[in-house]
Amino acid sequence: MMIARLGRVFWELKFVALILMCCGGIIIFAKTMEGNKTTFACVINCMDGRIQDAVKNYMRGNYGVDWVDMVTEPGPNKILADNQDVPIIENIKKRVGVSVHHHGANIVAIVGHFGCAGNPVEKEQQIQHLRQAKKTVESFGFDVQIILLWVNGDFKSVEKID
Repeated sequence: MMIARLGRVFWELKFVALILMCCGGIIIFAKTMEGNKTTFACVINCMDGRIQDAVKNYMRGNYGVDWVDMVTEPGPNKILADNQDVPIIENIKKRVGVSVHHHGANIVAIVGHFGCAGNPVEKEQQIQHLRQAKKTVESFGFDVQIILLWVNGDFKSVEKID
């Protein structure tokens, strides 16, 4: 009888240990999953490969995001400022929407840069285009912060435009 009672206690303890291990495992798993949550930003950027890394690094360093979705067109600030090429603008909107709705991006940057073949005008004109482009992107209706960026001629330094 004593052996049977000890056996039962042993199995009960083993069962409790198993439950604790499972619960602890769930808690550890939940913490791991929470710790692996990634954050995204979206950038409406020129297709020019010289500026991709600079913009991505700027967004990661200044906004603490893990990933940067790139929506690229040649001279997108000009395209969005003119607000005339409806198929391209709708396509940009669709791609930004994927970033916002599926990746959870809550910040969108619009970029202009030195030496842009798609918008071959001086910095001051491109900054005007950026400001007008922001109005177009605001009209998309996404609940996001929209910032404007300029990449200088060294293709490494990025400045935020107010």
